[in-house]
Amino acid sequence: MKYLLYIGPQELQYWQRSAAGWQRLQQPPPEPVWAVTELAEESVTEVAVPHVFGRDRSAWLQRQLASRFPETPFRVALPGSKGAGLIERLAPQRQCLLGVDAPQRIQAALSACTAPLAGLWSGAMLLSQLGSHPSLPRDLFIVLPGGGHMRIVFLKNRQPVLFRLAPTGEQPVDQVTEIVRTLRHLESTRAVAGAQRHAVWVLGQTDGMDAALQAQGLDLLLPPSWIEPPPDWRMLLFDLALTSPPGQLAPIGLRSEFLARRLRRAALGLSAAGLALTLWGVSAPLRAGLQAQGQRTLALAELRQGATAQAAIEQDIQSFGVAPALLRRAIRLDEEEVNSAPLLAESLAQLATSLGRSGPYRVGRLDWRLLAGREPACVKAAQAAGNAALGSNAPPTTDEHRAELELTLQAEPDSSGRAKAQKLLKVSTSLAQWPGATLWLDPAQRAATDVLSSATPVEPMPPTWCLSLAQLPVRSAPTAP
Repeated sequence: MKYLLYIGPQELQYWQRSAAGWQRLQQPPPEPVWAVTELAEESVTEVAVPHVFGRDRSAWLQRQLASRFPETPFRVALPGSKGAGLIERLAPQRQCLLGVDAPQRIQAALSACTAPLAGLWSGAMLLSQLGSHPSLPRDLFIVLPGGGHMRIVFLKNRQPVLFRLAPTGEQPVDQVTEIVRTLRHLESTRAVAGAQRHAVWVLGQTDGMDAALQAQGLDLLLPPSWIEPPPDWRMLLFDLALTSPPGQLAPIGLRSEFLARRLRRAALGLSAAGLALTLWGVSAPLRAGLQAQGQRTLALAELRQGATAQAAIEQDIQSFGVAPALLRRAIRLDEEEVNSAPLLAESLAQLATSLGRSGPYRVGRLDWRLLAGREPACVKAAQAAGNAALGSNAPPTTDEHRAELELTLQAEPDSSGRAKAQKLLKVSTSLAQWPGATLWLDPAQRAATDVLSSATPVEPMPPTWCLSLAQLPVRSAPTAP
């Protein structure tokens, strides 16, 4: 919601702009106001500017304003017309100067309003900006009728040449008379050519004016399509003033409070933007920290659940009447000593498989026993077979989970020496392929020696094998004592 102060020829008016449109107020508003003047003292003049730029140009224009409007601080240099060349665009050679030579009336109006002043604009200047639209003729009369007066603005090449506030009646004939009087003044001052026709845009009722204007060499212009005629044409000027267009007249001393508010608001906006950027910059580490805190909370909850479960298990163990440490040692002993030792059933199954592959044999004798600690394997069998070297030099082993298997097959007296050696080699090869098996006593070696020698045993001896079976212990998870 915005507020406007209208300084007219007879009275001051306060207006409020809301979603419903413009509404008249009866007392000064509390918020900043935009001011629009509608006074006869508004005047404009055009000056030729030398080719100066920057601060020199601004200083020259200020000197021209002071010399042409010495009695009023409400003066400003309007933007010049843009030429075709680059120099004309940067520094136009001709520029309009605007002043309102009624400082006491404007100061009194502004003093009566306690709200901060956003800016002051001339109503005639706003009309000239409205009429400089590219869709309108370059040379144009703009007429705004009012209660007992009429504002006339003439534009040449879309630049203001004349501002006039004339007292007039409500009849169309009186209004046409003032328009024609203005045209004759422009012709007498050679501002326009006498034989040239000009367009007239009347912001209000035009009934009965067309024929009278045509008779005086003026053409009545219909409202352009981009404007919807309002109930009061001054509302267009009010809307244009709220956009803070160029041509602001008030000195900076009268607008200090409004500018301070705007700077404060800009500083707060920049602070909010900086805070937002800071939060955005730390958002990733903050999210990571919050995520780590959440994971830590979950881990602590899991630890508490584990401790609770462990306490429940300890309580269940205590209910058995056996110390937990003793139970753990028993379980460990079962895993390391009992379950990790070679099994008789597995050894017999492997023996049956090996003998079945080598040929049909009959077992004469089978001994299977667990070895204690680092006891050497097959010592007695080697001594009985006459292998004293194996019995005295059998290497000790560090494997604590071993078994000794001694196997004797029935002798085959009808077999020849070579055939017997081949059969014994098959059995030895099959036994040596057992997982974890070490063959200490091998009759196949002796049979091969007998075949190569000329000596033949008088009576064949039953072949005997002896091997050790090792199985690595199953490693259990470490438990607390």
